[in-house]
Amino acid sequence: MPFTRTLIAALLVAPVGTAFADVVQLADRALFNQQGTIAVTSNFDDFAPSVTTLNGQFYRGDIAYKDTAVFGKNSPYVSPHRNTIGTKNLPPSEMVLAPGTRYSLLGFDTAVEAAAPVTFVMTTNLGKFSFPDVSLPSGKEAIVFKGFATTKPGEYFISFLITTPDDYIGITDISLGNIAPTAGAGAAAKKP
Repeated sequence: MPFTRTLIAALLVAPVGTAFADVVQLADRALFNQQGTIAVTSNFDDFAPSVTTLNGQFYRGDIAYKDTAVFGKNSPYVSPHRNTIGTKNLPPSEMVLAPGTRYSLLGFDTAVEAAAPVTFVMTTNLGKFSFPDVSLPSGKEAIVFKGFATTKPGEYFISFLITTPDDYIGITDISLGNIAPTAGAGAAAKKP
């Protein structure tokens, strides 16, 4: 029982509004870029403007994509504005950062075929963080930026997952980098 009382006492004296999240979301690319140094950028503009199915694993820009496709801007999926890599999330495909990388910044432009809420699940070496019910526009209208940054020294991204109830989703203009020691802003994450 002493442990229970101590834990309850510690919770009662914790300051209200203290964030314990290790990942924050940034919705503005300029603000994201100001957080540190971008080391790797990648997109899929070199693919045909139709659909290109990528079976198995495909590597680009320090990320491994599994069982995905590049939805060209002339395909009926995601966006007529840019080629995007993605999937129809049944089941969703996790994107894994290359072994040995230690990026604390991860951002990309994204959209879905029809406007819908999605969930971003960001996995770091210290935990898994969920950003549920994030509204994304139809790719036919716009592609929007979503960025994520770790907040703890030594924390880095291992993988990320984007889920949607039943729609095609795509990303492009992926940026990976490292946060500056004094930077840090965004919306707190919830652990799943």
